[in-house]
Order: sequence, then structure tokens, then C-alpha cells
Amino acid sequence: MSETTPRSLEDRIRDNYERLPPNEQRLADMILNFPGELASYAASELAALANVSKATASRFFKRIGYESFDAARRDARAAQRWGSPFYRQTRQAETRGVSDTVRSHVESEAANIGLTFEQLSHEDLGAAIEALGQARRIYCLGFRTSAMVSAYAAWLLGHIREDVLILPQGGNTLAEQIAGIGPDDVVFAIGLRRRLPIFGGLLGVARDRGARILLITDPTSHRSASLATWTFRAEARSPTLFDSDIAANSLVHLICGLLASRMGAKGRARLKDIEALHSQVGDFER
Repeated sequence: MSETTPRSLEDRIRDNYERLPPNEQRLADMILNFPGELASYAASELAALANVSKATASRFFKRIGYESFDAARRDARAAQRWGSPFYRQTRQAETRGVSDTVRSHVESEAANIGLTFEQLSHEDLGAAIEALGQARRIYCLGFRTSAMVSAYAAWLLGHIREDVLILPQGGNTLAEQIAGIGPDDVVFAIGLRRRLPIFGGLLGVARDRGARILLITDPTSHRSASLATWTFRAEARSPTLFDSDIAANSLVHLICGLLASRMGAKGRARLKDIEALHSQVGDFER
């Protein structure tokens, strides 16, 4: 960790743990097990959960390097916004029944899709689809969870047009994979939170070389969104530890479906060729 990298809440606790009095260690253990609860509780509530006094809690946070409890809570909230599953687990979630979790999950997914499409710019959507249809080459880019959504986009696009590439892939460097990218190309980028530094770097290279960028991201994106030609935000909230990618996948599905309609006879010809080849090589069981 560099000297300029802020230490996390957990690092601060672990660095000081052996020097803490027993009652503060009890508070430390509780926070290390459920750090996300720090984001939602008041200092007095947190102290009561750990069975320590509010004064003990105040001393604890100063002892591990924070100016106050509020400063520590800001760090916890930032970690939640950034999408850390560790900061999203709670004791309440661990005791929630299956039926309650299923109901919350369905309500959350429906809300994510609804909010995503309510804020969708039809004008930007039409322009992005036009660009995808005219592009010399489409680069589908994504890392971590976003890689799965990106691969789905590439799979759909490959049914209706040629020259669709997935980034990253294989053993080549990223530089070798994007060499030649230019103004006639479109980068179809998926950047759901927690984005890697290289993601923004690649978008910057693509923009500098004149390529247009269609970005599907979540509401927390700022730098990546500033690099994109068109930005579509997909809600990713979830009652469980893990962000949802359902709205992002649904948006990809819509974009590719609209593009298929726009491609018309050219797209149908490719689909027809693919179906004929399926039969010729025996891809599927009958």
C-alpha cells in the first residue's frame, strides 16, 4: 500500500488491535464481522450492540486514527457505495428467512429495471444503435462482473453482424488487442461498480483515437461516464450482498434487439447463414 493510499477501516483496526483494551477489542470484533453496520447506526446504537459505553466507542475510534465516529462512518458509507460485499452484510440479513429474501429480491429487481428504463434517453439510444450498425468493428469491453454482461452483448451482436471483438481475451496484452482502433469503431463498454483502473484507461485511449463509446454503467460512475459518447445508467441495488446486473443485461438485450431490427435484410442474411451452419456441423441435438 502506498503512502498516499488511505487506510481502510479494517486496516486501522488490525494495526491497533493488540493495543486495545478488552472492551474496545469487543467493539473491534463486532465491526470486523459486520463493518457495514457502522454506516447505518449512531454511535450510541453501535456501543449498545457491543455492550460498551458511548465514551468507550468514542475513544476506540480516536485510538485507531479517526477524528471522530462520524469520520469512520463516512468511510464505511463510501465502501458501501463502492460496492464492497463485505460492507453490505448485516446480522439482520443473516437471520432473514427465505420467503422474505425472495420477496425483497423480486421487488428490488423490478425496481431496478423500472428505474433504469425510466431514465433512459431515447434520443441517445437511437444514436448509439445507429453507430453500432455503421461501425467497422465493435469492441465489447468489461472486467469482473461486467465481463459477463459484455460477453452477453458480444454473443447477441455476433448473430447479426461481423467484426465483434471481446476485450480482454486470450494471452495478448490489451495494447495488442486494441491496436488499430479508430474513428470507425465503437466500444460497447460495461462498467458496473467496482471498476478497475485499466477500464478508464482503455476508454481514454479509445476516445483519443476517435472511437465512439457506448457505456452501460451504474449511478456511481463519474470518470468513466465523462469519457463516453453515450452513457446509460443501470440500477444495481440488491437486498443481498451482491450487486444486481439484471437491469444492465436487460438494457443490453434491448439495444441488441433494436439493432437487429435496424440491420434488416443484412442482419437476417447473417442469421440465416448461421442457422444453416448449425445444421451443417450438427451443433444442436434434435
